[in-house]
Amino acid sequence: MAARWTEEQQHVTYARIIELRRDHLEFEEIGRQLWEAGEWPGNLPEPPSKSAVWQQWRRALKSIPAPALAELRSELMGQFEELYRKANEVLDRDHLAHSNGQVVYGPSGKAVIDDGPKLAAIGQMQQLLAKMAVLGGANAPVQQKVIMDASIKYEVVGVDTEALK
Repeated sequence: MAARWTEEQQHVTYARIIELRRDHLEFEEIGRQLWEAGEWPGNLPEPPSKSAVWQQWRRALKSIPAPALAELRSELMGQFEELYRKANEVLDRDHLAHSNGQVVYGPSGKAVIDDGPKLAAIGQMQQLLAKMAVLGGANAPVQQKVIMDASIKYEVVGVDTEALK
């Protein structure tokens, strides 16, 4: 970045980046919108790169005060829970196998059940659970300390130490 951001510019840009990310915009699109609106600090000849916007987004998340961060976490957790619920609905349903737009029937004349959608739902549920664990702090590193108190005692056995003097 050629020009240094003022604190006010940072806060405005951070808030705007977070707002646009909540609207599910990609980083490239966020950078383009901010640049075109003149909201990206500095005089860049072209929109900021995807990585530059991503870095500012990460800084923005770190700068969020604790109550706002708790609200953001709660909102994200709610979204993850809703997605998990929808994936679970897919898992609970039976899906018929299709080929060229036609339902596939087995030798017994019954429609063949397709396990693909259920497996995809399981994969999505696993990803969502992992993200929920990160968001909830369940996989935060645990610091462990091992304290040892050791002492060494020398004992001479079978030799008269007085005779050695």
